Amino acid sequence: MEIKAVSASALKSLAKSPEHCYANHIDPDRASHSETDAMLLGTLVHAFVLEPKTIGDLYVRMPDGMVRRGAKWDEWRTKNAFMKKAIKGTIYDKAMMLRDKIINNEMAMSYIMGRKRSVDIEERVSFNQKFGDRWLRMTGFLDLVNHETKRILDIKTVSNADDLSKCAKDGRWDLQAVQYLNAMAHTRGEKYRMFFLVVETSSPHRIRIVELSPSAIHIARQDHERLTLDYVRRMEEDNWTGELVQTDVDMPNWFSRQLEDLNEQY
Repeated sequence: MEIKAVSASALKSLAKSPEHCYANHIDPDRASHSETDAMLLGTLVHAFVLEPKTIGDLYVRMPDGMVRRGAKWDEWRTKNAFMKKAIKGTIYDKAMMLRDKIINNEMAMSYIMGRKRSVDIEERVSFNQKFGDRWLRMTGFLDLVNHETKRILDIKTVSNADDLSKCAKDGRWDLQAVQYLNAMAHTRGEKYRMFFLVVETSSPHRIRIVELSPSAIHIARQDHERLTLDYVRRMEEDNWTGELVQTDVDMPNWFSRQLEDLNEQY
């Protein structure tokens, strides 16, 4: 199987399991996989904040009460949503609200704004990097890069901002940071810093700026290399089977106690 380029998102999926990586990045039928509301909300917030001029061309808000079936849907779709993605009103409105939270936040905007010529939005990066004895093509899309301040910024939506270390772990932000920092080092020959602008999707919709610690980045670099080489090996062998594990599983404690009470009554 041909190895065209290695993306951070593919490595993040592989870190979860080989099966996830295949389903999300290799499977020829992956285009049919549905996009969750949470994923769509994150995409919209990104577009509303960084690329507002594209909204009218790409998305259209569905009328309240509209469902994706029936004659009314077909008629509305033909008139209003041809070649655009129809978005449920609740998701569209929440994305607009979160956009307003961000643009009215002085700290957040200080990371987004910059001199026009120094800021690139949705910058595509492609570079060669050596792993072991071989060179590989790495790729990625950076939400925002400020070449004057040497800052990379990525917007993240999370349901709860109380434990950002868990959010970073679950989303493997560390692998993304390493890939993008490597991109700037290889394409620009300079050292950049990677920040995450985090917005909470539930009330009170808090906003945080996150930078992973040097120790987290150091460890992530090692894991990034391990996963990259594993990705290449699996591509060459066309093997996306994960480790088969058999283990004992206990029922939840609350369920066991409930059964004990029922058994005692019996």
